Amino acid sequence: PSNEVAGAVSPSPAQLGEGVMGAKNGTGASAWACSMAVDGVEQRFQTCSIMKRTGQNFQLMWNLTADPNSPDTTLMTMGMRAAIPNQYISVGFPSKPKSMINAAAMIMANSDAGTSLRQYYMDGYGVQDVFPSDKGMNLLSITEPSGISSNGRVSGMFTMSLPYPLPDSQDAGALASFPMIFAAGDVNPDGSLRRHYDDTASNMNLAYAVFANGEFIAIDDIKDPNSCV
Repeated sequence: PSNEVAGAVSPSPAQLGEGVMGAKNGTGASAWACSMAVDGVEQRFQTCSIMKRTGQNFQLMWNLTADPNSPDTTLMTMGMRAAIPNQYISVGFPSKPKSMINAAAMIMANSDAGTSLRQYYMDGYGVQDVFPSDKGMNLLSITEPSGISSNGRVSGMFTMSLPYPLPDSQDAGALASFPMIFAAGDVNPDGSLRRHYDDTASNMNLAYAVFANGEFIAIDDIKDPNSCV
C-alpha cells in the first residue's frame, strides 16, 4: 500500500511491463536496466546500483525530477530491494557524513510480524536510539512492501524532497556527491530492530540519474565501521 503524506505532491515512477537489472539486448542497445516490482506494480527508475558491502543483494534504484512547486528543490523517488529473511536494510541521510547521529533513515524490514518500510531518526549508536520519526528528511510518500517475492526478495519505494535544484550536470553540484549511509541487521520476531551487523557510507552521485536513461551505475560504498552507523 502507498502512504501519502498529507498535502504532498509526489510523482509516480513510470510503469514497465517487464524489467531486469543491468541487461543489454542483442543489438548492443540498452534495455531498461533499472526496474523492480513494488506492491505488485513494476516500476522503472532512471538509474540503479548494488550496495556490495551491505546486506544480501541490496539493490538501490532512484529517479530525480524537478519539483513543480519550487525550482530550488528536487524530488527523488528511491526503490530498495534485498533478500532480508528476518532482517532489515536501511538508507540513511546523515547530518554529518558517515555518522548515524542526528540522521534520518528509511528502514525496510521483514519478520514474522510482516514487512514494512518506515522513516526513522537516529540520535545515538544504540538500538534504543533508533525510533520512528518524521525528523531529518522531507518525506512525501511511501509504497510499503506487500509481501515477499518468489525469490525471497523484498521491495519498497519512497519519495522525498531534496533541498537542491534539479542537476544540470552529472559531475557538479551537491547531488553529484551526496553523503549517505547504509546498514543491515537482524529483526526480532515482533518486528523490532536489533543492532546492525553491516554498515557502509558513500558520497552518492544522485545527479547521474537525470542523464542515465535507465543505466546501471557502480557505487563505491566504503565500509567504515568506526564512524558509520
